[in-house]
Amino acid sequence: MSITYPSGRQLILTRDVGELIGMSLAQSAGGTPIPLISNVKWEPFGPVSGWDWHMASGLVPHTRQFDLSGRIVRYPLGNVLRDVSYDAADRISGFTHLLASDGTPQPALDQSFGYDENSRLTGITTNSASWAIAYDPNGNRTSVSLNGSSSLYNTEATSNRLTSITNPARSFGYDNAGNTTSDSAGYTATYGLNATRAARRSSSTSTPIT
Repeated sequence: MSITYPSGRQLILTRDVGELIGMSLAQSAGGTPIPLISNVKWEPFGPVSGWDWHMASGLVPHTRQFDLSGRIVRYPLGNVLRDVSYDAADRISGFTHLLASDGTPQPALDQSFGYDENSRLTGITTNSASWAIAYDPNGNRTSVSLNGSSSLYNTEATSNRLTSITNPARSFGYDNAGNTTSDSAGYTATYGLNATRAARRSSSTSTPIT
């Protein structure tokens, strides 16, 4: 199977018993394909468990590990391995990291996450920072605190539209259809008759930004 792009390049997909096992790229149809990945492996319950990257330096393996519930619990991230932990509700509760070469812990990269009863993210903790996030009964974010410094989010009671943020101060304007028309960070927007944004402009220039 292959996919030909408008540029003329062709992506060749190699399959075995219906499962993708490799991909290669040719500069044009009929050209010599250059391998991208190969040796793709699959878990019995569905997800991909690994493959080999074809790099200039040679093959680089990528391997993912899963628990008995089918959740990913380890994968490579640069020169480290990231271990993923979950809470009783199957939400990601933390990341821990080990140096891939020798298993040395890398606590400076670790992160932990907290949630409320509605599974909304309420806290993030790293080696050097801590975030706390609060919500109103409608699910709108009301504040974000970073290392004790808070930014407040204000919303319209009748529409739940965000009107302003503090620290740093920022405000927003809307048209009658609810489209954002202004942002005190220095932008305005206009819309066509079908409510698709026609132009976004910076206050420092009249040139539309696309």
